[in-house]
Amino acid sequence: MINKILLAIFCLIAGFCLSFFKSPKEDETPKDTNQTIYSINFDNLPEEERQKYISKDDLYEYGGYITPKSYIQNFTETNDQNLSNDVNELQEQVRELSKKNKILATDNVDISEKNLDFISKISEMKKNIENEKNEIVEKNQKTLGELEAQHFENIQTLTKRLNEAQADMIESSKAYEKKIIDL
Repeated sequence: MINKILLAIFCLIAGFCLSFFKSPKEDETPKDTNQTIYSINFDNLPEEERQKYISKDDLYEYGGYITPKSYIQNFTETNDQNLSNDVNELQEQVRELSKKNKILATDNVDISEKNLDFISKISEMKKNIENEKNEIVEKNQKTLGELEAQHFENIQTLTKRLNEAQADMIESSKAYEKKIIDL
């Protein structure tokens, strides 16, 4: 008993000492934890850093990707001049337009393939989810059937016991009636 009291007093003293050491001193001011966030873009980076990365504007040139900016720059015609009568110039324009059309067609095929991949993945995921759902429903129905069977079995057992108890009670009451009559 005395050991418990001494232990409790020791714990209290240790707690006060720890709280004294951990609490901030009154003359200390809390440190400012606010940090300034600077907004930078690719053009603000030093040249050596820019060499390590690709600007979004230059993405088309490096990877063959069609970005909105590269589409506007390379695939939209804003030239509303009258057509030239020079056959060679017209043929050159047709070649250039065919080349652009080929790039767009290739990009469309690439996007279509990616869309088909996504569609097949989504279909597979839906199929898996539906299978899991069906397995869960089947398992729940099986469990419910087992519980119903157990419930009916319990009802039959209780009904049988109740009937036996009633039969015993009737026999007991008949025996008591007979004893009363015999007296």
